[in-house]
Amino acid sequence: MIIKPIYLYFCLIIILFIYSKTNSLIYLYAAYFLLGIPIVFISEKQLGIKNLKSLVMGLVFSLIYMPFLKEKLFLPNLFLKAFFEEVFFRSYLQNTFQNNLNIHLSIIITSILFTIPHILINSEIISILVFIPSILFGYLYAFNKSIWTSSIFHYFSNLFYIQNKEIINKILEKALSN
Repeated sequence: MIIKPIYLYFCLIIILFIYSKTNSLIYLYAAYFLLGIPIVFISEKQLGIKNLKSLVMGLVFSLIYMPFLKEKLFLPNLFLKAFFEEVFFRSYLQNTFQNNLNIHLSIIITSILFTIPHILINSEIISILVFIPSILFGYLYAFNKSIWTSSIFHYFSNLFYIQNKEIINKILEKALSN
């Protein structure tokens, strides 16, 4: 790798920490830019961009969300966010860990690293639960060998959460109060 992944990750954490304290959009845009940097030096094979079957697989796996979606199915900025997060965390970090560790451990470590920025940005308890879909994203990427499957599923997961946030938070509050 041209840039050590852990350096980029720590830069991401610093930028998001500053964003969490200032709410200045410049830091949020800087974070998105940083997430996209690896696309410059990751091989096409590592991204699996030409794997059209994985596009279909991403949509098929995302069918689980369809009954729960209320409105717009495509928000380009939300898809780009999911795509660049997947490029950074799956194609870049997970693949790097997988060179030295087994697939399961690399997915768990990547998922922990994926959860930390979400906690920084959104201090609600639900941010910790990002770990669970992150594990799914990791396996989707690993077994389909393409960024498309995990990006599409990630996008629909985000869309589901955004459209059902109030209900999810009420369920969590009730579960935690018992």
